[in-house]
Amino acid sequence: MRTVGHMQLVRGATMPEAIPPEGAFWDQEGAFWDQEGAFYGQEAHPTKSRASTQENPMTIARESFTTNTRKLNYASFPMRLWQKAKKLGIWNPSDIDFSQDIKDWAALNDLEREVLLNLAAMYQAGEESVTLDLLPLIMVIAEQGQLEEEIFLTSFLWEEAKHLETFGRFMNEVAHADGDLSRFHTPSYHTIFYQELHTSLELLKTDSS
Repeated sequence: MRTVGHMQLVRGATMPEAIPPEGAFWDQEGAFWDQEGAFYGQEAHPTKSRASTQENPMTIARESFTTNTRKLNYASFPMRLWQKAKKLGIWNPSDIDFSQDIKDWAALNDLEREVLLNLAAMYQAGEESVTLDLLPLIMVIAEQGQLEEEIFLTSFLWEEAKHLETFGRFMNEVAHADGDLSRFHTPSYHTIFYQELHTSLELLKTDSS
């Protein structure tokens, strides 16, 4: 018996000393197959099912592609948004010049800095929250074959990541905010961004209705 990660394997008789090769697969019964399709061993205590097809335990195959049977619907709302995203979303947070902001920040008093830091901290965490939590929605849309919606949502995630980078640069280069900023997150802010948004999007992994 050999432990690989969190799994214990009962080794097959043909390869008793082999280390599981890179790119190997488990089937739904916990059996291990190498890239050549040869049986390696059996998981001693399977904890969850593993994806496979009946034809080949190594393969998870697509049935078809959307564009095999139809063209992209450029008149649809998500594709119209996609066109705008391509045209208007070409900006780079690294190109933003904060030199004037640094001078302005130096001229502020402590109360003014605290107010701006409060606002920026909430925006920054909000952008991070969306960047982290949007992926389950994209995964569900992809699984449902809503190709146009998925195409647009990739630009949405891209933009949220850039917003997060922008606020990060402001905090580092202008405000020099190195401490814990969670003191600015109110109870209602916690409810929305720490709990409800994360919970509702995580639930999509098990319930896409």
